[in-house]
Amino acid sequence: MTNDRSLSEDIVSEVFMSLWKNRSRILEIDDIRLYLYISVKNNTLKELQKRQKNVQVDLSSLEFQADDHFLLPESSLLNKELHSQIQTAIEKLPPRAKLIFKLAKEDRLPYKKIAEILEVSIKTIDNQLSIALKKLAVELKLIHSSRTKK
Repeated sequence: MTNDRSLSEDIVSEVFMSLWKNRSRILEIDDIRLYLYISVKNNTLKELQKRQKNVQVDLSSLEFQADDHFLLPESSLLNKELHSQIQTAIEKLPPRAKLIFKLAKEDRLPYKKIAEILEVSIKTIDNQLSIALKKLAVELKLIHSSRTKK
């Protein structure tokens, strides 16, 4: 993610230092590999954000093309509402299906990598995603049908 080996090593070291400082709580962690993965990812994103703030951009070199959803306040509101409904539906998923869904769809990890992290088969990942998508479809259909009845 960083394209900088030294920075990546520093981030991993920071995660392990944090883990060591909080070692009294280590027994609360259910899946250490997943915990480490998410910690490194979050710390990497924080570091990249911090570094991005220091980047200067020449605004004259940027191109801007207005899309319809920027021009219509109703569209923006509907998009926010839909996003909120989707997030609510995701939170209602069973814990395992929710975790796998987030790793696959939000973090965009390949099934093979998710299977390695969670120490399960690729078929399990496929099955859990199928369960998640079916439950999301049902939940979103329920939300949509309740909205249209009002």
